[in-house]
Amino acid sequence: MLSRSCGLTALLVFLTCSLASAVAVGGYCYLENQLNHAGSKVLFQADSPGAVTDSTFTDSAGYYDIDLSQGVYDVYFTHDGYYGDEMLNRLFMNNTTLQGVTLTQIIQNELSGALNGILAVNTCRIVGDIFVQSGDSLFIQPGTVFQFDGLYSFDISGYISAVGTESDTIKFMLSPTATAWSGIQFSDSSDDSSILEYCSITASNSSGIFCSWASPTISRCSIIGNHYGYYWVDGGGIHLLGSDALIVNCIIAANSVGDSRFGGGIFCDGFSSPLIENCSITGNIIGSYGSGGGIACWEYSSPRILNCTVTFNSTDFVDGYGGGIYCITSSAIIDNCTIADNSTG
Repeated sequence: MLSRSCGLTALLVFLTCSLASAVAVGGYCYLENQLNHAGSKVLFQADSPGAVTDSTFTDSAGYYDIDLSQGVYDVYFTHDGYYGDEMLNRLFMNNTTLQGVTLTQIIQNELSGALNGILAVNTCRIVGDIFVQSGDSLFIQPGTVFQFDGLYSFDISGYISAVGTESDTIKFMLSPTATAWSGIQFSDSSDDSSILEYCSITASNSSGIFCSWASPTISRCSIIGNHYGYYWVDGGGIHLLGSDALIVNCIIAANSVGDSRFGGGIFCDGFSSPLIENCSITGNIIGSYGSGGGIACWEYSSPRILNCTVTFNSTDFVDGYGGGIYCITSSAIIDNCTIADNSTG
């Protein structure tokens, strides 16, 4: 029978050996087209004597770490809605940082033509113009992604509810193989109770959103990097024609239009009286001879621009006016706004 001191010595030796055989393994696993990379499973499948199968999950930054027994493992990265990745026959004898991986979204649906009803959460490849017909309704769930595969538009003549969340936005964007698409367009027959909330509209070759005698609510949306590629059209981020839209708590940034045009960020035209409130309108650009880098108001428009930040917008340096806000034949109300660091020719 071992003495008490011998037993404690044996236990300490066992714990020391056990700690010596443990290694720390970490790295990053990202999700394509996401800002929140949490929830990917990283499985370490034992592939040698001494190795012990274990798993962990990524945090919002995509980081994971785990303590493993020394040995050889197959590493599998998985996340619902994404193609998995793997690293096979990896030997871990010392603390290791693995090369980062990015999981690619699974494109499950190809869409074109008329849409209505409830659209299930999905990543949708848009292969033709899509539209909501007059009298129809479409409900888009948080986390849905529209990837436009060419110069196709989303035309709304009925009712649309596209309401995401702060952590699970609805995205309207390019597919990986396309160079441009043609934006979201509300027609005069669209329901004025339509709403876009927590949506991201990027990389359109048209206005990000065009409202023609239509007045939807655009709330907590990011309208970024849209460029009107046709020199005779205005409004890179949002174009309002005869519209009383509500535009609140939005980011409208880095949009642009060409020479001799108006409204890099927002263009209010033809008796438009929108409410533009609590918005950040920044870094929008007009080409030569154009005006209203941030916002342009034209043809008897009466927008209310309240509590907004209008900064770092510009017109090109040839006969441009109103780097921040430009109004002509209009009666805008501008109250409690920060208008700074804009530039003109």
